[in-house]
Amino acid sequence: MKIFRIFTSFTLLIFACVSLKLPYYVNAQQIDLAVVPPTLEVLIKPDTRVLIQYTITNRADSIGLKPLIKTFSIAKKLEYVEYESVEKLPIKLSLVDENSETVDAFTIAKGGTKKIFLLLDVPSTATEGDYNLSFMVETQPEFLDKQYSARIKSQVASPLLVTVTKTGKTQVRGAISVFEISGKLFDSFDPIPVTLRLKNRGKNVLNAGGALTVRGSLGESAIYPVKNQNVLSNSEKLLTTKLAEGDRTAIFKGFFIGRYGVSASVVLADGTVQLNRSTSFFAFPFKIILFGVLGSFVGIMLLRKRR
Repeated sequence: MKIFRIFTSFTLLIFACVSLKLPYYVNAQQIDLAVVPPTLEVLIKPDTRVLIQYTITNRADSIGLKPLIKTFSIAKKLEYVEYESVEKLPIKLSLVDENSETVDAFTIAKGGTKKIFLLLDVPSTATEGDYNLSFMVETQPEFLDKQYSARIKSQVASPLLVTVTKTGKTQVRGAISVFEISGKLFDSFDPIPVTLRLKNRGKNVLNAGGALTVRGSLGESAIYPVKNQNVLSNSEKLLTTKLAEGDRTAIFKGFFIGRYGVSASVVLADGTVQLNRSTSFFAFPFKIILFGVLGSFVGIMLLRKRR
């Protein structure tokens, strides 16, 4: 009996060791989709219909897809995007194929393409303003066979900004809501973080660009272009430069000494509106001074000891 227990325990131990070493392969579906155009802006008058073409390219495994059209909004604190139904909108939207038939779900092979058309119908009674839409394709794993032991369900979105206007003109009402430096006094070697945010107070999307200019007390200066970005109606957005990091428009790095003036120039609506703000900061080599004082103190003490 004792020999049998030892044999059984030894057999279970070997089985456990082999099980731990054997790899477990998961045959997961790969997804690589492209939607063209990736983003689109449409300026349209009431009582007008347009047809917008989207082309979907599948560069990975065969996949089932379902086209969707939804509204989107930026959630509070810009943490994520919220999507909602378009049923309550005053404009009419429908998705059709090349034969003008309503499109539901479909499959697309590896390397294949599919054309989807969005019919945008703006009635004469449509309210003027912006409609933030998104053309989306959602994967449908249930349309495929069971060759994959792991499946992914995801969405690929292409923003569509529709501006309805009777005159063909848009409302430009932007303001710099935040322009600040996190502090006024810095060490000469400290990074200088700058934040620039733009508030769109109008009912139409704004395109904003511009520049940050830094001028020192010794006459030196540098200009950093602000990237062109769209700011949705009634929303706020962080403007960025090539020096942007995290939630900062720019972080200046280098050696600074004296007083520096920093000015922001934000250009809206193809240069027809310009917003300006300015601020300043001071920088001194406190660390060098501190190390110099400490070094002098240590040197004096050593000289005294030698005497």
